[in-house]
Amino acid sequence: MALFYRILILLLFSATIVSAQNNRYNQQFRIITENDCYTSLSNDGYYTNGLMLSLQWMPKKKDSLHNIKYNSFEWGQLIYNAEDGHYDFEKIDRPITGYLYNGFQQKIYTKKQNLLKWSLSAGVIGKPAMGEDLQNAIHKFWNLYRTPQWKYQLAPAWGGTFSMTWSPQVGKYFPSRRFAFKPVIGGSVGNMLTNAMAGTALIFGRINPNSSTVFWGNHIGHSKKDREFFFYLYPAFYLKAYDVTVQGNMFKPDPTPIPGKLNPYFFQGKAGFMYAGNRFAIGYSAVYENKQSLTQRYPQYYGSVQMNFMW
Repeated sequence: MALFYRILILLLFSATIVSAQNNRYNQQFRIITENDCYTSLSNDGYYTNGLMLSLQWMPKKKDSLHNIKYNSFEWGQLIYNAEDGHYDFEKIDRPITGYLYNGFQQKIYTKKQNLLKWSLSAGVIGKPAMGEDLQNAIHKFWNLYRTPQWKYQLAPAWGGTFSMTWSPQVGKYFPSRRFAFKPVIGGSVGNMLTNAMAGTALIFGRINPNSSTVFWGNHIGHSKKDREFFFYLYPAFYLKAYDVTVQGNMFKPDPTPIPGKLNPYFFQGKAGFMYAGNRFAIGYSAVYENKQSLTQRYPQYYGSVQMNFMW
């Protein structure tokens, strides 16, 4: 047993030396939790809870163009209720469902620090997405009400989505610069989500270049000069053609007692901050979205908390 501990200590020490020599952390675990109560305890409806876990690593093999690449696996679950979780049939104003998915993502950074991100995911809605199970378990743990809406949830539907995002590095990077402007364009196609988007992130504070900033989930340095702390505004506009959480199964439409009507012109606005130290990063954002379904009485608000651990 003593030999085992000596070997373990030696391995950890060697890993620390290698990290110090490379001056970067190449692996990362990230958790994002989103909930409507993160903005107000009286806010309880629409997109009401989300949990996303991802494991990211840098491939050892470099490509011929010497681009910087990161690969990651992600698992997530999103839960959608009506305006208020207490409501029963008469007042429900949007389809009820969970959305469970997992996927692979790759981020590619060119020599000029331009970002190209693509992902492929598979997901399911309805009872197999386990939205009802998780929400009722959480409410039972906190001694809250039992949501009566799940008996009207969307029928199960399985499918996939392919997504791409492009964001160039605008202007030459200077460590002393305290403002960054990041245009973003992207789109998704599949029988779960189909849309196009365009947005702009305005960042105020200390931020690293695209390939090494926590804004894109890539904080890699471990010295004081690599640390980041910034505030940001990130408005984005979406042109939506399909959303399975509003419209249900694309190929086999099932009658539902709570029909949805897709809002094709969708706006999302984020305001938040991020901090990245040596091995740990954290961030928070308040999010505003207009109606996902035109049947909703109101737009929606929620908060998003992000934590990253790098090694």
